[in-house]
Amino acid sequence: LAQSQGGLKLTAILLALLIYFLRKHGRFSQIPVNFKALIITISVLGGAVLLGIAVCCCYCCRRKKSRKADKSDERAMREQEERRARQEERRAEMKSRHDEIRKKYGKHGCAY
Repeated sequence: LAQSQGGLKLTAILLALLIYFLRKHGRFSQIPVNFKALIITISVLGGAVLLGIAVCCCYCCRRKKSRKADKSDERAMREQEERRARQEERRAEMKSRHDEIRKKYGKHGCAY
């Protein structure tokens, strides 16, 4: 909300400077300008820009929040790690059994 108020103040200042410039210099004052329509148009455009920036900020914040792992994701990752560790243990046991069998039957380092 503070950003939008600051943006509105900036828009009002720019609008005031534009009106001052248009009235001050003679060559631009000859152009028929409806200042009420100009004020409304610039205000609407400024509001649309501010609204667009706010929407983009909200969208980015929501994407960051959704990327954070929640409890169910953490639990699933932990279970996956546990399964991976058990699989590694089983592989090591199988390898040691195979090595013992190879030793027993004299097939050291044979790939077949």
